[in-house]
Amino acid sequence: MKIKKIFFLGSAFFLIGVSAVYFKRINSGEAAAEKRPPQKTLYQCPMHPQIIRDRPGQCPICGMDLRPMDKIKEKTDGVLGRAPVALSPQRLQLIGVTYGKAKIRSLTRRIQAPGRIAYDPQLYEALEEYRQALKALNSAQGSPQGSDLSWARSMKKATILKLKLLGLSPAQVSAWAKDPSLDQGLLLGKRGQAVWVYADIYEYDLPFVRPGMSLQVKSETLPGKSWMTKVLSIDPVINPKTRTARLRARLDDVLGLLKPGTYVDVAIDSPLGNHLSVPESAVLDTGDRQYVFIVKEDGTLKPQAVELGNKAEGYDEILSGLNPGETVSTSANFLIDAESQFQSAIESFAKPGQDSKNAAPSDSMGSMPGMKM
Repeated sequence: MKIKKIFFLGSAFFLIGVSAVYFKRINSGEAAAEKRPPQKTLYQCPMHPQIIRDRPGQCPICGMDLRPMDKIKEKTDGVLGRAPVALSPQRLQLIGVTYGKAKIRSLTRRIQAPGRIAYDPQLYEALEEYRQALKALNSAQGSPQGSDLSWARSMKKATILKLKLLGLSPAQVSAWAKDPSLDQGLLLGKRGQAVWVYADIYEYDLPFVRPGMSLQVKSETLPGKSWMTKVLSIDPVINPKTRTARLRARLDDVLGLLKPGTYVDVAIDSPLGNHLSVPESAVLDTGDRQYVFIVKEDGTLKPQAVELGNKAEGYDEILSGLNPGETVSTSANFLIDAESQFQSAIESFAKPGQDSKNAAPSDSMGSMPGMKM
């Protein structure tokens, strides 16, 4: 029993001693922390990161006010190999920087394609076959021979399929069957009759073109002249060699100015609706990423990655990366981007232990990203 009491008493004294030492170290650490002087704020030039001072002042190179380094570091660029850029008002004016707004706009995509005036004997032949099939079906319906009726129905289906492959809708097929005058111009016609316009629409533009859309036709051989008509049909099959589909339109040429074989320029304005967008000159594209320079409240130009949608006439649709009302630079982006890469490189060298995997991509030393014109 005495041995057990001695053991318990010894353990208790040991725990008390360890606790005292532990709390003493904590108290001494807190006291040292209280005595430690606060970390000194360093000031840096946003335009020339190599200029660092221990007090506020002005940069000896550009004259800009030095800013606390902790505030500068808070401005992350969001684009690998690019850093925020702070330029003096004089330099912004010198390089010709202009600005635009990210806002909701009514966008229109202009689709231009080469076209030609030509006859269409293939369509004429298909329409004649369809009309003959209709006559044969009417005759077979009064015939006692069931095989004649089955054959006539098969012929009608085959001719309708042929017309559909030429881009005609069922409603157009029905209308053309009843009105042979619509065939004007499919074969050699008279002066002042309708002519046919054919254009090759590229695959990436096809989702924006539909029958019934307005279409403008111009010819370099007839300067100052233009014609308006409607898209009649679009072939449902894409040419595997040219990656285009043929568009067909019927044009009334009362004066007979457009001759078969004439090359023309075709333009279609396709409405895209209301979407958030910026001027296309604001977007820089390296091929695998797109970004803009946002103008912050303090005048700093901050690179911001964006996701683009459809291209419109003079604007790019923004799917993500910007909010309505934000201001972006719309010119001199080549020079701004070069400065952004330079400052990013300086910052990467200034950071100790910088991992080489996080270095700026090779395009900063090779080809410069193209600013959209």
